[in-house]
Amino acid sequence: MEQKKIVPELFVIRAIACLCVVLLHANGMLLQYDATLTPTAAKWLTILSALLLFSTPAFAFMSAFL
Repeated sequence: MEQKKIVPELFVIRAIACLCVVLLHANGMLLQYDATLTPTAAKWLTILSALLLFSTPAFAFMSAFL
């Protein structure tokens, strides 16, 4: 049976994806509960949320890779 190789880059991807998930949830809570946000700030936070959504496919990629 072939020995599994450890890919160190996956640790970096996993760490970044975990941080993005935390930021995504924090951003969602901010958008949902902060009534003092200006429309411009809410727009930029929504754009940030969309950019942070790459973390879900990153976890799917790591699962398929392993």
